[in-house]
Amino acid sequence: MGILDVQLTAPDTHLILVEGHGECYAPPIVGSVAITVPTPSAQSPDDYTVNIGLTRAVGLKKQQPASFPDKNDILLQRLLRRRSFRKQPHHPCEPAVCANVKTLMQCNLWHAPEKIEHNQDYGTTTLKFTFAIPLPISLPATTETMLGNISYAIKATVSSASRKLIDTIRPIRIQRRLVPQQAETLCQLRGFSGENFTTELRITPQESLDPSLKGAYSVELAAYRTVTQGVRKTEVKHVVIKELKWRVEETIKGPYLSSQEDNGDAGIHRQSQHARQLCEGRRTGNWKAMNCLSGATEKGDRIVIPFEVIIPRSADATDELENCEEAAGLTVKHQLRLDMVTGEDTFDQATGRLVDRRPRTKSFVAFFALPILEFASRNDVACATFPASNLPKYEESAEPPNYDVVR
Repeated sequence: MGILDVQLTAPDTHLILVEGHGECYAPPIVGSVAITVPTPSAQSPDDYTVNIGLTRAVGLKKQQPASFPDKNDILLQRLLRRRSFRKQPHHPCEPAVCANVKTLMQCNLWHAPEKIEHNQDYGTTTLKFTFAIPLPISLPATTETMLGNISYAIKATVSSASRKLIDTIRPIRIQRRLVPQQAETLCQLRGFSGENFTTELRITPQESLDPSLKGAYSVELAAYRTVTQGVRKTEVKHVVIKELKWRVEETIKGPYLSSQEDNGDAGIHRQSQHARQLCEGRRTGNWKAMNCLSGATEKGDRIVIPFEVIIPRSADATDELENCEEAAGLTVKHQLRLDMVTGEDTFDQATGRLVDRRPRTKSFVAFFALPILEFASRNDVACATFPASNLPKYEESAEPPNYDVVR
């Protein structure tokens, strides 16, 4: 009772949809297995066992250890790090070494074939089984970095009564995508030592139809408590923002395998980190709180500066990867570095006349988390939802139910 051929059909890509407040939803992975056997053997489909599984492989890469300058030359180290951050060099890496392969989901197809086709010309019969594998919503996405990879595959194992086994594997990409119109605004506060004012950054992901963009964000910087009492009681001092510079940084962390012997401990897992810049931008102006000459007020004592952060697809940014057990220590983080140059204007409270101006007094640097996830297309979201016809039906009743009084 031989098996002539096994064909596994499954999607190339499957999405985990991320909604508001971090809630996730993942439809099952739907596919089919077609088994071709000689026609006389097809009289008993129960004699064939079909097992479907979802596997994950985490691969680490061997990397040449980077050479660093003498530790005493601190200035040279800083210059080299700054140059390497912008040029983003790639240390020589060998192909990934599979460190861990795990079966996440597994099921036996016990039901009868969905379809049986006979081919009289070739004397064969094809048995087609369908399946739906539930997908854990906590799975990290398929990831490819210079330190390691995370990949997934659908595996079908078919066995017959003669104990013949045939394995068929089909790779599948698991991606996490934001649901359109449900992206949340991320608010982050930052203060500065010795300063009276604080800043709030509001980051909102924006949908874009431009295929050349990896991500687009609408950002609003708000500075509070920017007006203080001057040296004289009749004067107030205003913080004036003169320049904003920003850049998006990507940091990949994870273990790697040393490719060179170092005191006899070659192959031991070490922690490595790789950082690079994805994009940058700049705005200049003369932003200060308006109509606030008499001192701080509830709404007037603030500065609001909107700007946009655009990440081109050519930057080859990797999607966010949180630190979790499934990722075997591999993480991908993104942050927005914001450089702010301020000045100071002093006004007379009574007349509003400018008394003193210091164009550039201080410079501040702050870092803000900027998770990078692309939006799912509306067609993908529609395909991932259950049609209304599949929902359970309930009988409508215009009258409330009767209740008996118990004493």
